[in-house]
Amino acid sequence: MPRRKKNRRWIAKLLILVVIVAGIYFVWKGFFGNKEIGDSGNDDEVQQVVATDGKESDDSAKTEEIKENVDEYIDKKPIQYDGGSPNELDYLTGVINYIHKNDEKLSIRVSIDQYLEDGTCELVLVRGEDVIYQDTAAIVGDATTSTCKGFDISVAKLTEGEAQFKVYFASGNRVGEVSGEVEI
Repeated sequence: MPRRKKNRRWIAKLLILVVIVAGIYFVWKGFFGNKEIGDSGNDDEVQQVVATDGKESDDSAKTEEIKENVDEYIDKKPIQYDGGSPNELDYLTGVINYIHKNDEKLSIRVSIDQYLEDGTCELVLVRGEDVIYQDTAAIVGDATTSTCKGFDISVAKLTEGEAQFKVYFASGNRVGEVSGEVEI
């Protein structure tokens, strides 16, 4: 038999052996994962050591702090219309999703739950019975909802103190409103 054919057979046998070894390796790794040698896989021992480590009170304080942060986040989550398609309602619903004040401006952003192609949003800032600021913005349609184009008010135009505001939005024959409070 020529030498070339022997070399080809030897290479083919070597490749088959490599593929088999690699297959066994991946199957072994799939069954046993990345566990270290001597790892029994029993987490009860680890939990017991942590519990008797003397740091139990610190861990419970951290857990309580995390719980408070989660509760605070949940309380801030905006309430949205829950039910059938909001586009089928006779009125508009929405949520204030951003209020921010810095030294230069007060920004207020409102999302509308319905998809609208056009319309207007009107912001009215009130302190007591007095209207201290009023502005209008266009409604911009997103993929399934809409948003007011946004209100950016120069802080120099406003007096300091607490104020209430309402954002009225209208499109066609449907109207809606959202309200909130802001410290100026």
